[in-house]
Amino acid sequence: MERLTTDAKLKPLVAQFVPIKIDVASPDYQLWTREHTPERGAIPQMFIVRADGHELYNRVGALPADDLVELLSTSLGQSGIAISELDAQAVVTANATVRDHLANEDSLGAAQVIVKIPNAFDDAIPCFAIPVVELRESVAEVRQLLESELSKISSSINEFSESNLQEQIACVERFQRLTTDLKRFKPLNKALADLRSSATRQTGFQALLADLSSLQRMEASKSVQRTEKLDALAAQYANTALAPRIEAVLVRSRLSASLPKNQPEESIASSEELLWKSVADQVEREWTSTSGKYKIMATLLASSAKSIRLRTTEGNDITVAIDQLSAADIRWLESIRD
Repeated sequence: MERLTTDAKLKPLVAQFVPIKIDVASPDYQLWTREHTPERGAIPQMFIVRADGHELYNRVGALPADDLVELLSTSLGQSGIAISELDAQAVVTANATVRDHLANEDSLGAAQVIVKIPNAFDDAIPCFAIPVVELRESVAEVRQLLESELSKISSSINEFSESNLQEQIACVERFQRLTTDLKRFKPLNKALADLRSSATRQTGFQALLADLSSLQRMEASKSVQRTEKLDALAAQYANTALAPRIEAVLVRSRLSASLPKNQPEESIASSEELLWKSVADQVEREWTSTSGKYKIMATLLASSAKSIRLRTTEGNDITVAIDQLSAADIRWLESIRD
């Protein structure tokens, strides 16, 4: 140890390591030997171990100075890039958010956090800082969960014609969300390509996908929609999860068509408020939490920027924060307000 801190050639290299001296009689040595098996009865034993626990060197005896310089230089080359304290903290924070999503069984939300971190999933970039190692462990867990999800959806697509309409709608909506939200999640590129290939081969799936995409465009549009198309969709998807959304667009489109082109802004705002109330008062729909774990049938009573008030089928009034609603619920709220 003294030579490591005094030798002119070794000092600059050793400064990039964390030298540890462990007494063979200490409990720490017993813990160490469980991970790194030494040669029994021989000391001193020299180990070089990366931050991720990967062993680079394990030999008995002291090396000559020049050999030790070469060994340390080689080991540094295998130790990966370093990250700054600021970057490390950012990774720690991101990983904590990922773990929160996983605890709530929201692997898709976890993936959306991961894709915002540069090179978080790129194992080709060697980095063995503990925060990065822990994040990559989370990435592997997220990948495994999402691959399972994609496999289930692929099976649902292959059995599409045997499912009922409600199940088919749920399958197509989930397909849309996954293929949109995971397109930047590199570990799943092949799985997503395979999923799209399965979907392309299913005529019924493609027809429903086209109808749903058309509805989504109409929900986002400010212009008057063709009532023939909406009436056809309403008839085709009556008593399904799409029915309230189609009705909302239909009512809004009819109202927009009936308004004079030069109507004063305050009058338009008043009409839109009446429209929103007319749609909300008559629509009972299923509301879903962000995790998808909780669902409830209820009618919308009131809405603000932060929360909504619902009346359940049993007649109970409840308040729910907007950020606790699923993306589909939020889109529906936006559709009847626009």
